[in-house]
Amino acid sequence: MHFYHICIYFIKAMLIRKYLLISFVLVTLFICNINCTNSNNEEKTTTETDKKAPQLTTSEPENGHVLKGTSILSASEKNMESRLVYGLGLDSVVFTDCQGPPTETPAPTRIADIKKLNDSTLIIATNFSANCAYDFLAEIEVVSNNTLNLIYHGYGGYAVCDCCFGLTYIISLTKEEDYDLNNLKFVTINGYAKTRIPIQVGKNLVSH
Repeated sequence: MHFYHICIYFIKAMLIRKYLLISFVLVTLFICNINCTNSNNEEKTTTETDKKAPQLTTSEPENGHVLKGTSILSASEKNMESRLVYGLGLDSVVFTDCQGPPTETPAPTRIADIKKLNDSTLIIATNFSANCAYDFLAEIEVVSNNTLNLIYHGYGGYAVCDCCFGLTYIISLTKEEDYDLNNLKFVTINGYAKTRIPIQVGKNLVSH
């Protein structure tokens, strides 16, 4: 009888150990499943966020698109039309830095001088007031079929004062079949009517 009780006790102990082991395994699997699910959710969220986030680039722009200092606004619509349609090519601009101290009273915008070198180059010097921190981008265009308009765009910085600048436009002259340079009668700056003066490109030019 005593042996019987010992066997029963031993069997119960084995069953309890078995149940504890099974319980341990089930709990372990359950915890692992939760961790794996959270990890997958975090990875999925990160992936979706990466897809939605804007892509930043640190690549430098191509050389033709870099704006630096005072220069011609390369291959702009106005410059290309002037060259290809009217035979007026803006080849270069010469920038003169501030003339005199900064002032609150702007100097007048005016055409300072017009010269023609042989029959192929036109040189027009301008003076104007603009923000002292500006550089300039230059264009030209033909307006109303008879007016050469000299354009400048200030950009690049900003100060609390204006300065007087000089900008000289060097323009090549090419005879085009569809346009007679003798049709050009006037020149202006940025389309300002007060700056308009007469000009004769096809003949001897007057200096001002």
